[in-house]
Amino acid sequence: MAISLETKESASSQDEKTQLAQLISEVETIKDQMSKVAVVLNHLSQATVDQRKQPSLSDPQLSEISQLLQTMKVHVDSFPHALREARRSDAATQKAVEALAARVREIESRLGAASPSHGHSAAKG
Repeated sequence: MAISLETKESASSQDEKTQLAQLISEVETIKDQMSKVAVVLNHLSQATVDQRKQPSLSDPQLSEISQLLQTMKVHVDSFPHALREARRSDAATQKAVEALAARVREIESRLGAASPSHGHSAAKG
């Protein structure tokens, strides 16, 4: 009976040692993670300080940017109108080319009709 008690005590002390080793390992992991978090927080803090030290945009720069944005807005707003005008101009040009082509065909047909008669008279003569 004494042997079984000693075995139980040694088994329970072995279990306690295993649990203690696991706890120590977990604490070490938590410490490692906390130190990483501290480093990240330190970097963020330093970046915030650095950003505050950098000069921000001045009022003249902001007004220049505002003017550029306003100019871009005007151009963007007028773009559909410019496209309509370009299409209208393109359509007018297309009609003029078609009219010119029709006139050229008409002149060619007149010349073509007159040409064979001149050719026949030359062959006869």
